[in-house]
Amino acid sequence: MRNAAAVLIALLTAASGPARIITVDDDGPADFNNIQAAINYSNNGDTILVADGTYLGNGNRDIDFKGKAITLRSENGAENCIINCEGTEMEFHRGFYFHSGEDRDSVLDGFTIINGFSFSGGGIFCEGSSPTISKNIIRNNITAYDYEGGGGISCWSGASPSIMNNIITENASADLSGGGIYCYEAGSPIIANNIIIGNYALYGGGIGCVWSVSPLIMNNIIVGNTGGYSSGGIYCWGGLATIMNNIIAGNTAKYGGGIYCSSSSPTITNNTIVGNMARAEGGGIWCWKDSSPTVTNCIFWGNAAPKGPQVALRSNLYYGPSGLTVNYSDLAGGQAHMYIEEGCTLNWGLYNIDADPYFAKIGYRDPNGTPGEAADDFWVDGDYRLKSQGGRWDANEGRWTRDEVTSPCIDAGDPMGPIGYEPFPNGGIINMGAYGGTAEASKSYFGEPVCETIVAGDIDGDCNVNFKDFAIMAAYWLEDNRL
Repeated sequence: MRNAAAVLIALLTAASGPARIITVDDDGPADFNNIQAAINYSNNGDTILVADGTYLGNGNRDIDFKGKAITLRSENGAENCIINCEGTEMEFHRGFYFHSGEDRDSVLDGFTIINGFSFSGGGIFCEGSSPTISKNIIRNNITAYDYEGGGGISCWSGASPSIMNNIITENASADLSGGGIYCYEAGSPIIANNIIIGNYALYGGGIGCVWSVSPLIMNNIIVGNTGGYSSGGIYCWGGLATIMNNIIAGNTAKYGGGIYCSSSSPTITNNTIVGNMARAEGGGIWCWKDSSPTVTNCIFWGNAAPKGPQVALRSNLYYGPSGLTVNYSDLAGGQAHMYIEEGCTLNWGLYNIDADPYFAKIGYRDPNGTPGEAADDFWVDGDYRLKSQGGRWDANEGRWTRDEVTSPCIDAGDPMGPIGYEPFPNGGIINMGAYGGTAEASKSYFGEPVCETIVAGDIDGDCNVNFKDFAIMAAYWLEDNRL
């Protein structure tokens, strides 16, 4: 009995002891030579540090966190630490399988995950778990025919992972939804600050949300994805998605090149939806089956489709007609470039415009030397910051620059919406488009030299303190508009 008690005390002490750093290297000195062995040994709070290299075989694929609140991190970033799943049609393997209630404290940070081939979640599968997945490169992973989606990442059964700051590219869902990311009956996943590019699925080349409760899709670059049937960019079937501050550009599908809504009413705020193409209807957005999304502070420009280049609304015999509410947005061609089927409702709200947004650099579709063959075209992306005589952030130069023109989308968003992190001078009104409300929002211009000095009380930045400043202050008095 004394021996059993001593063993129990030792186990409890180890479980509650100080956090450790556990090392992994498959071809050098370390605590372990494979990742799964290190996880099996770890306790909550530990960090597992994985050396540079390409990790193969059992112990380095189908990796299971076993419900532990640990951080698994590469030593020198995703480019230098590769997990090659070596999955095939004959032998399914993926990178990671979270299925034991992992939460935000279970962190996967800084790996390249390639060549997964599995039923759902070719790269990563989250089932009833909510880990943090950050700063990874998830590339060339596939879900097989006749199985659920999520070539790159799949979220199932109440899963609410935080998927942030990843590059998710060249993944495919061979038969269903979510080439890059798939959410099915998920809880409230956060999909933020990712680059989601060049993925394929039958429904939702970039992101597929099916009966997800309330996903937040925010600050992503969703570019050049393909939907074989519907939605190259974001596919929403059911649920109440929040889609905000994304660049959705150069995606293609038959229906809904940019966004597809079916029995779904997402909130779509401050997005730039440009250059998407539908072979049939709804280049920018396509809605049916009683969908009623609300669009605010968005820019729809250069989208293309035979019907409804910017927007198409469809009815359904069993589910009913769709509707769309649009406020404070810039839509090329205005209502004339929308297809509204009989019975559907367009609520054309306040202060919508049809004006060139003056992007810093517009993206375009390259015919790849065969102008008559659309199938081999590819998207060359642009810079969708708004030109301004007051100042525009130049990401290539890492500085502010001034243009010869000022976009009409600056200070043209909802005047009662939060301006967030927009730099001074900002006019006290949020900009339209993906950069509205962010630190890279283009600055306001008042038709005269920009005020170089911040003057106390000069809220709109025109170098004068007057009634306009007071009116802006009064409109936001006692409101908490922090992001």
